[in-house]
Amino acid sequence: PWAGPLIMGGAILALVGLILYLWALLHLRRSHGPRRNLPKGPRMPRLPRAPRPKSIKASEITGRRSIGRSLIAVVPMLLVSGLVLTGCSAEFWPGSTPTDA
Repeated sequence: PWAGPLIMGGAILALVGLILYLWALLHLRRSHGPRRNLPKGPRMPRLPRAPRPKSIKASEITGRRSIGRSLIAVVPMLLVSGLVLTGCSAEFWPGSTPTDA
């Protein structure tokens, strides 16, 4: 009789864990910066930058467009959530009775 509430509790904890993980990644990206103060000394003159050669993209060579990284990450998330949600049914909840159709 506890299967339904325990599944929902686990789903809530998984959601909280995912939010904390994304928050940690955001904090990690923002914390990259100078870690120490460099001593002030004489500055070297800057040299002019050399022109960069034109880069060739893979889509220009093959004629096909590549799938973005964000789309590659979305497909497994949708697949896993679909598999998780297929296990949900009214029979897991205590006190629920199947309806006759």
